[in-house]
Amino acid sequence: MKKSIGDINKAIKEITVIRDGLMLKVSGFKVFGIFDSHYIFLTIHLSQDKGEKIQVDSKRVAKEMKECLITRRASTIYKESSSDETNYYTHYKFVFDDDGGAQLIILEGEKYPIREDLQPKPTKTEFYINSAESIAVIAVVEQFLTLQEKYYANKNTIRTKITKYLKEQKNEDDKFIGRLTKESKLDSTDISLLFKEQKESFPLFFGIMHNSK
Repeated sequence: MKKSIGDINKAIKEITVIRDGLMLKVSGFKVFGIFDSHYIFLTIHLSQDKGEKIQVDSKRVAKEMKECLITRRASTIYKESSSDETNYYTHYKFVFDDDGGAQLIILEGEKYPIREDLQPKPTKTEFYINSAESIAVIAVVEQFLTLQEKYYANKNTIRTKITKYLKEQKNEDDKFIGRLTKESKLDSTDISLLFKEQKESFPLFFGIMHNSK
């Protein structure tokens, strides 16, 4: 029996998406998402065994994909970009069956200002997403979009605070190096190089000490 939009939204709310670093795991499913540190790219893996995945690098496409899977309406989502005289495109075509599953066809290719019959053939990927998996995919996309919005809403403020902290830390480092230079009577260059060496190795040393406890 085909689920209504209300049933789908209810099912999504019942799903738990857990963040693990740059990965979004869905409890009870093999479906998981991996994203980059700037929340630009999202790769949704449907099955760790078969290696089936959906790659998205556009907020608009992610939103349209989510809407498409919720409404279960057959549609094609287009994404295009250009560089010099080359146009790059990715088309995501969803066709749904009576069970709520979807056949997804992904076409990726390039177009050049030449005759249509001389255009290179696109790469075609095709696989099936069952009804349960589609709910998990929606949940991953929804969580990614929420995290993305939160990240960009706070990015500039956090970056400013980090810059301020690093400047203050640099001033403290300079003062510390100055004190060591006077105490040791060595050249400041020697102290600065030793300081840099120890500072770079400290995270590794700290990790070893922490893991040995």
